[in-house]
Amino acid sequence: MTTPAEKLQELAAAYALGALDPDEAKAFEGLLATSPEAAREVAAYREVGALLALTAGAAGPAADLKQRVMDRATSQPVLRAVPRRPAASRLPWLALAASLVAVVGLTVTGRGLRREIAEQRAAVAALRDTLAHREARLAARERELDAILDPDVSLIRM
Repeated sequence: MTTPAEKLQELAAAYALGALDPDEAKAFEGLLATSPEAAREVAAYREVGALLALTAGAAGPAADLKQRVMDRATSQPVLRAVPRRPAASRLPWLALAASLVAVVGLTVTGRGLRREIAEQRAAVAALRDTLAHREARLAARERELDAILDPDVSLIRM
């Protein structure tokens, strides 16, 4: 999993090199307009790219480099290749890695669900409070109407 900072760094480097497709570039330009950090990243990558472009053709390898590499390569003994372990011995490790990824994913999902449940409980509590308040107002109005419509009450017109 890449963090948002790592993703920003990857996109900034690709944007500075012109390696993003048009949709990604447009989306990243929207981020550039609002993020000074992204703008600094792109400026730094562009500066490095310009410096690399200036120095790319300036220095070449030494004239005797090929001969030195060949001499060193032929002077050292040849190492034998060690046979690799069969894939079956890696299977438990792969299963363990997959299990860990699943546990992390479920943990993240569980935390999100707990937060949603807490928000829903708060909303239900607020609705219950509203309902209780309205029921209390309704009961008070019913008492008023019962008092007005009581047969023992006489109506006097003025």
